[in-house]
Amino acid sequence: MPRPTPMMKRKAVALHGGDHVTVELVGDTYDQAYHAARGYAAEHGLAFVHPYDDLATMGGQGTLADEVVMSGTGPFDVAYVQIGGGGMAAAVACWLKHYMPGIRVVGVEAEGQASMKAAVAHGGPVELDSLDIFCDGTAVQRAGDLTFELCRELIDEFITVSNAEVCNAIRRFWNWRRRIG
Repeated sequence: MPRPTPMMKRKAVALHGGDHVTVELVGDTYDQAYHAARGYAAEHGLAFVHPYDDLATMGGQGTLADEVVMSGTGPFDVAYVQIGGGGMAAAVACWLKHYMPGIRVVGVEAEGQASMKAAVAHGGPVELDSLDIFCDGTAVQRAGDLTFELCRELIDEFITVSNAEVCNAIRRFWNWRRRIG
């Protein structure tokens, strides 16, 4: 994981993996940690599971949409999905469009890390010149090759939000959670 990864995320991974996981902090961004992990896997002859540009990973991420569909609270007219490398966004969009064919899916990226929006505008993945890591879980410099194709096909619109809008959304969410218990 990148060094700035919040302690809450580090602890959650360590807790989930138990004795099978050692959290290593490398670099200041996802991309730096990704390259280190790829190098480590190659050096030690280990399999590398891509965190977003892999169909099996995406299949697991897509189960988030299954929870929404099975909750019985829909159908919905619009779904807003966060985009980092595009794996979860593509999988969720695919699942939702299958079970709610009329749904409109909007992909949301932070202004300083809109790698998928840049890829769609360019016609293929491109590496961003700079990267804002405020939204650390979605801060990738380049959208995935596979995820680009799927997001381009399944997501109806791509929008960006500012860090101030992200902060406001988090605040509103926590205030809402406090009210409902």
